[in-house]
Amino acid sequence: MSQTINISISGTFPNYAISFDSTPQPVPYGKTDTIGYEMATPGFSIVAVNMQRDPFSSADQLIWAIPTGGQSLILTDNNTDKVATTFGVEIVFADKSGNMFSSPDPEVINEGEG
Repeated sequence: MSQTINISISGTFPNYAISFDSTPQPVPYGKTDTIGYEMATPGFSIVAVNMQRDPFSSADQLIWAIPTGGQSLILTDNNTDKVATTFGVEIVFADKSGNMFSSPDPEVINEGEG
């Protein structure tokens, strides 16, 4: 399974508006999914990611990478936890002047068993 979500940014710093063209679909129990976030607006880059998980557990594996150039974020989610969980994903961006700002937290939901 693979999903791609485009990110658009408008406005001026410090009041940038960040929008996503879709929401990640839940990842079924026992499955692995790759979720790609792609920059659709020139002049911005992805520089970091902050993750939170509720409830906390080390059973699932959510691995992320920002390829060279920061124009995309790749999340690989291996859902092995029998309990439904939600990952809050805060994406940190930079504009061409080096100003940094972050997204509202898109969520990645892992469905539980059954």
